Amino acid sequence: MNPQSRRRLHGTRPRFLRWSAPSDVVLPIPDPRSEINCTANPPPTSKKRPRAVPSGRTHDPSTTSCCTRDWANLGGDGPTGLIAELVLTGDVADYARFRAVCRAWRRCSPEPHSSRGGALDSRFFPRRWIMLDKAFPDTRRHRFLNVSTGECIRVDLPELDNQQNTLLAVTPEGLLLLLHEPTLVVRLLNPLLRQLIDLPPVTSLLPPELKGDDCEIGDDLGLYGVGVTGDSTVAFCFSFPTVLAVAKPGDYHWTVVCRKYLDSRLQISSADH
Repeated sequence: MNPQSRRRLHGTRPRFLRWSAPSDVVLPIPDPRSEINCTANPPPTSKKRPRAVPSGRTHDPSTTSCCTRDWANLGGDGPTGLIAELVLTGDVADYARFRAVCRAWRRCSPEPHSSRGGALDSRFFPRRWIMLDKAFPDTRRHRFLNVSTGECIRVDLPELDNQQNTLLAVTPEGLLLLLHEPTLVVRLLNPLLRQLIDLPPVTSLLPPELKGDDCEIGDDLGLYGVGVTGDSTVAFCFSFPTVLAVAKPGDYHWTVVCRKYLDSRLQISSADH
């Protein structure tokens, strides 16, 4: 290589480095001279007439500056309400964090019990979260794992700490099915939102040998299937007593569908319809 070619190579500085394939798109470096200067005065040729202020009004610069807007109070149909809806479509855990920011954001985001879907609105179900067993020695603190992202969070659940509630099962929707021992009322707990929903008691479903027992009934019940349908109907199937029953929040008793043994496929079909 002659010295003249070598000088040309060393005197050239590339504006960017490219190590991608020739078919890839490489964005050029913008020229600083082409950027818009917002603080410079307009050119003399572009004369603009000042905006007239109506009589009786004073010009307030804060009304035209986006930096002075109170974003926390933009609720209802404003940006904050729309953001809350988008966060809820993603993950209910993020929605709980969104509502915990401030009181104004909680006002513009719907609560689970007052939503249009009723007490069992499927938008608030923690579907992708599972509870890990024996995560902490303290019975109140439980760890939940997001099977989609791998995120792990800790939740304080005092409902599982006392001796009055017995954990029967976890629904496919991520809800915890509890039995309140003093009243035999079945409850559904949303662990991420701490929402507790009461269902009818299981007194009418128990066999005679369990109705007069003073021990904890939840330890004797054999539950092997539970699910929630789209119209907020809860269906569960016990192996002891052998019964398939359904009910909705607000009902006074369970409706018995069948008192025969059902396999899992028949149970899912009954729960969906």
